Amino acid sequence: MDARERDRRRKRNREREDNFQPLIPTNILDQASQRIFVLSLFILIQSWKVYDLVLLKSEISSTGEVLTLLSNFTFVLKYAILDGLFLWILPVLNIQYLTFSPFKTLMLTVVLNGFSIFLVSSFSLPLLANVFLPVWRFLLQKKELNIIGESIDVNKVIDMDSHFKGQLTIQYLPDSSAKMNPFHFDQVCLGLQNNYAFEMPIEFNTTSGIGYLQIQHTTPDNEVQYLNYTGGALRKLFRKDYTHLAKYSDREKRLDPRVFYVEYPINKPGMYRIKSVLDNKGNSIRTYKSEFVIADCPLAKFFYPPNFESSSGFKCLSNIEDDTYPLPWIEMYGTTPAFVKLNLKIDGTEYKMMNLSINLDSSRFISRTNFSWLKAVKLVRNLLHEEILKSIDVLHKGTNSVLEFQLLQIQDSLGNVHRYEPLSRDKDVWYNLKLRKSPSIGLYDKDQRQELLVGGTKVLSFSHLDEFVEDDFPLSVVVDYVSDNNERSNITTTFKSKAALQNGLAINKPGRYQLIAATDKYCPCEIDSKSIDVKLAPTPSLSIAADPVSDRCLGTVGYNFDFNFTGRPPFKVQYRIYSNVSGSLKPVYSDTGKAVRELVSHEKFHSFKFMPPSEGSYTIVFNNLKDANYHKELLPLDEKTHTFLTYFRHASQIGFQQQGRTIRTCYGHTAKIPLFFEGSGPFSFDYDFVDAATKKKLLDTVHVDKVDSYSIDTPDQLMGKTYEVKLSNAKDKFGCDAIITDAHAPMKVISRLDVPEVQLDGVEKNVTIVEGSQVDIPLKFKSSIPVSGHDKVEIKFLATNAKEAVIKRVLLVGTSIRLLEAGQYWLHSYESNGCKGRVINEANCVNVNYYPKPSMEIISSKEMLQHTDDSSIHLRPVCYGGTDEITLKLVGQAPFVVDYEIKLPSGKVESHSMNIETHEILIKLPTKASGRFEHQFNKVYDSLYTKQKGKVGGANVPKVIYDVNPLPTAQFLPDNHFTQICENKLFENSVVAEVPVELGGAYPFDISIVLKNEQSGQTRDLQFRNVMTNSLTLNNLDFLGLGDYSLSFAKIVDGNGCETTKFKSNDKYLISITEPPNIFKFDPEKKHYCVGDHVSYNLTGVFPVTIYYEYNDKVRKAQLYNYFERLASRPGVLNIHGLQDSGANACRVNYTFDSAKQEELRLQVHEIPTVEVNKGDYIIEDLHEGDQTELIFTFLGEPPFKLTYIRTIDIKKSGKKPVRKLVEKETISDIWNRELVVMASLEGTYEAIEIEDKYCRAIRKVDYID
Repeated sequence: MDARERDRRRKRNREREDNFQPLIPTNILDQASQRIFVLSLFILIQSWKVYDLVLLKSEISSTGEVLTLLSNFTFVLKYAILDGLFLWILPVLNIQYLTFSPFKTLMLTVVLNGFSIFLVSSFSLPLLANVFLPVWRFLLQKKELNIIGESIDVNKVIDMDSHFKGQLTIQYLPDSSAKMNPFHFDQVCLGLQNNYAFEMPIEFNTTSGIGYLQIQHTTPDNEVQYLNYTGGALRKLFRKDYTHLAKYSDREKRLDPRVFYVEYPINKPGMYRIKSVLDNKGNSIRTYKSEFVIADCPLAKFFYPPNFESSSGFKCLSNIEDDTYPLPWIEMYGTTPAFVKLNLKIDGTEYKMMNLSINLDSSRFISRTNFSWLKAVKLVRNLLHEEILKSIDVLHKGTNSVLEFQLLQIQDSLGNVHRYEPLSRDKDVWYNLKLRKSPSIGLYDKDQRQELLVGGTKVLSFSHLDEFVEDDFPLSVVVDYVSDNNERSNITTTFKSKAALQNGLAINKPGRYQLIAATDKYCPCEIDSKSIDVKLAPTPSLSIAADPVSDRCLGTVGYNFDFNFTGRPPFKVQYRIYSNVSGSLKPVYSDTGKAVRELVSHEKFHSFKFMPPSEGSYTIVFNNLKDANYHKELLPLDEKTHTFLTYFRHASQIGFQQQGRTIRTCYGHTAKIPLFFEGSGPFSFDYDFVDAATKKKLLDTVHVDKVDSYSIDTPDQLMGKTYEVKLSNAKDKFGCDAIITDAHAPMKVISRLDVPEVQLDGVEKNVTIVEGSQVDIPLKFKSSIPVSGHDKVEIKFLATNAKEAVIKRVLLVGTSIRLLEAGQYWLHSYESNGCKGRVINEANCVNVNYYPKPSMEIISSKEMLQHTDDSSIHLRPVCYGGTDEITLKLVGQAPFVVDYEIKLPSGKVESHSMNIETHEILIKLPTKASGRFEHQFNKVYDSLYTKQKGKVGGANVPKVIYDVNPLPTAQFLPDNHFTQICENKLFENSVVAEVPVELGGAYPFDISIVLKNEQSGQTRDLQFRNVMTNSLTLNNLDFLGLGDYSLSFAKIVDGNGCETTKFKSNDKYLISITEPPNIFKFDPEKKHYCVGDHVSYNLTGVFPVTIYYEYNDKVRKAQLYNYFERLASRPGVLNIHGLQDSGANACRVNYTFDSAKQEELRLQVHEIPTVEVNKGDYIIEDLHEGDQTELIFTFLGEPPFKLTYIRTIDIKKSGKKPVRKLVEKETISDIWNRELVVMASLEGTYEAIEIEDKYCRAIRKVDYID
């Protein structure tokens, strides 16, 4: 049955867990984190609600400005939606413990909405303040201010026990005893922790006082000394506070009044014990046997030998290093044997905890008769090195490890332990040693194929470079060198960086190289001693076999060269070609413009064919040689051996000198056609004249024989015809055929049939143009060839205002000439297609004139007259937004266009154009910016001289300059727009208030301000003339009364005459005229107070109010709200001297001259009375039954006194704390003396519980049973 029930429970639990699968899977975020996020969101919403509530309930008192747009209704609506959404989303999230039923969700929604409605209600804040403020004060406000302004604990103001001093206990004297070190203090030493002093407690169990105490001290030198305490020394010990010893004693002793303690100081090592104790009556008190030994506290630190500083704090690990480690020694001070505890870390991980023993010698042992073992000694031991050698195998396994030795503690033979800060890095307790594995290095030849060049260097590289870091440098290497002659030497090189080591070792001699030693900044390196043989590369050489190439007509036309190289291919040979011109060698440049040519051979044998570029004498010189080894520097060749000469002729040539193949001749003229000859002259040739169309000869063939120069003359019989001239059968002097250049392109000759003519159309013509434009004058031509742009027409030109005419060529446009300048023009000459023509009617002329250019003039009535110049017109300043005008008068053909520039006060220059329809216009100048404006009129155009046509110069008018003064501004300072004025200050003949303002413009200012009573709405105008500062002085405001007033600007005029009447509507300065502060006693009839009472005054005025008062002849002040309440913690007289409130003008009230008011406010604080029993001593009298003793009461205070005292006895109950039973209680009144003596003989404790003087009363609480 139980098994089935368990199965059903498990099934229900699984179903419950399945039902609580949240919306967000738990593999993304577990349910606990989801609950935290949801609860945080709820707290955030409620915090937002409180924030909005504070803004809703707050407003700015001076302006009534609200701090939020929410109203009570929108506040409730906002958080009804937020709280509702939050609560109804919880079931959707399905988070365990946060999923509620619909009914619970509805109820929670109602509760939260009800809470929101409660918060916006009018009684919520007073109710919450009345409930929580007292609780807060009770829980947190434990301190108050006293009259002099100190923050003190209320519970510590009055110590009633201090006003009841002394007791008299009458009892039978039991056995007395004294015991040193009753709490078994151990492991105590003398050191810096206790300032080399230890307070040794002694427990006394006696009812009588102690009159004599003697302590025996045995020093480590076995000298016996005595410490005697009597009289004042003993009383000094008993006056000390020993309440801290209560935690060591058991409960019974703490409750036993006969048990008390005293401590005497121990400040020297040795053995201490009580020698003798006597009571006040000289009776001996029994002492327990108790001895206590103490020594100096142990100390330990790392000791660094004198030569230790040369060590660099590291140890190299290699097969070439010894097993010595640079470790500090351990220095200790204290008793022996001592034990030092150290922590060894390797690379920050704890490896071993070491406990090291230090002993002076075996003869030192603990003895109770010989105390020399208590003498502290200073020892230095080399213990770390021995411990490290035990773990040397483990240390050598790692590479580049860091050992950290941390001194943790030292323990001496007495068990005293001195611990050190485990994280300290002081060298006295911490030492750091780096274990560095020596890196490996070797020397190798990276490019073994590259041999050493003669006079060059080769670089040998180092291996294992990845084992080095920059901190390892400088690195010094030693390389053994054996030359080819078996001469041996060492090469030592130091590398200062890894980059330098990567560059390798540069050598310049062949031989064998072997790395024999290397040392980095810290350690010697392990060497790969493989040797390297470096060979010297031979220099290349070249032998050349030359075979000349010959021709019958041309001579030697080139060479076939065969090259034979020695060296390492590829080979490069540099050569130059020179031409021999009249015995002078001139370099022949290649097609790329280089004088030095180069050929490359990848084999040791190479063929090269040389052909000169043209006929003549040439020299080819092979200068330099390179191979694969010697490729950086050229190896010169013997030029005498490697120079070859050649001379050959090219074929002769003949042809026309003229590049063009057409010659035109004018009417009645023949032409000469020059020929050119190249090669071996003299030459012979034939030429013919053939028809250009039919290709038939027009005349017989002409033969010319043995000439070096020749020109063909065209025949007269062919004038007016078109024909061609052809050359043929050209021979040089050797009978070799000469080449006729361009034989397929004969020379064509065209002969003209007439003389061209030109004339002006008309006798005289007058033309007017715009300057900068042009005019085309038509001409009449007569020619067999059409007019073209290549024809040349020259005119005689007489410019306007010129004295002489000039001849110049004009542009021919079609059949017209183009004229550009004003003046008089005549035709001078004409040339058509290279043939000179005739000018008909040379006296005919053309007159060209300019239209007049537009101009302008500036006129202004506001020009400043004191200073004028031609470059500018300076207008009188104008206010911002004011009116400023100038008049422009224009001359020309309307309409006009004026280009001008405006330089704004910001420095920006704007360019504009203005269209003007008339010859005069009035322009309004811009004044919407403050500063200097500059208007420059640059160009003037009219209907003739436009921007697209005509040459227009500058406007040639002065620059217009004027200043725009800003409008004055005035506003009250936004962070200083309120002042408070005392009513009594209104009637003083002085400045009532200074209103700070921010003024903009030119000083001085005339300001009009409206003063408005905020309650009645009445206004009054105030005028301020010649204001020169940023403040307005208010005085003689006797027409004002109590209330709030506002100042607002009405008008301001600055020194420039600029005026402003527009100001911000909300820019106001508030003035509150209030009554002066005042102070009243909370209880006017009460003038005497006791220590512990609260003195209270009520305050009025603008809070906080500063109160100036005097207490016990010391003047003080305090800033307070509503009331002045202080705790009277000390006696004295309180006088109020004056008040000052926190209004803008800080109203002051001085009571020093008002004796009646000062007397009314004065009060006196009295000390609580004190009673002492038997002069304040707590006396225990051992009396025999029937004896009497005096009970003496001494009073402090103002008589008469009233005293109440009691007698109690202790009743012990089994297993419970003893209780005091009241057996007698007496009250004595009207005591005018300050001392009262009462006889007592009964057993018990007599003490006062109540004392009252003239003003105050003190009551002591004593626990007892009736």
